[in-house]
Amino acid sequence: MFECRVNTLNIQPGCDIQADIQNMPEVADNSFDIVLASEVFRHVKNLDAALKEIARVLRPGGLLLCSDCLENADYGREITDEAEQISWYGKEKLDTYGIGDFRRFGRKDWEEAFKPYFYTRLFKVDDKATGSPAWWLACTPQKERYAPCVA
Repeated sequence: MFECRVNTLNIQPGCDIQADIQNMPEVADNSFDIVLASEVFRHVKNLDAALKEIARVLRPGGLLLCSDCLENADYGREITDEAEQISWYGKEKLDTYGIGDFRRFGRKDWEEAFKPYFYTRLFKVDDKATGSPAWWLACTPQKERYAPCVA
């Protein structure tokens, strides 16, 4: 269905851009073909701002592929207790960078969070390493007129 050709592969890539996913003024509009975010969005303090920025930087026809740990339910929960928010990264990271553990997604609220900015398709795959289900969301920006078609 899709064709991809890799001309070179750097097995020790460097980081070309360091940016706050919630506010990326240094990244031009429509500058990325694909954004891959794995286990990111539950740790972002302002999820709405992050999704808006990703939609902005994706090119027409661009694709956001993301995965996250999901609760075994339709709806998860917001984490408001600071002790729980700092459990992954510590108070210094929360205070300095705003990075913490802010939410647990369920399947429906995960998709619903993306709907103002993206057309979405949810995929469940079996993680061969753990035997657990892994959930992936394929998204195209609302500025497009079609939903993602991913095999």
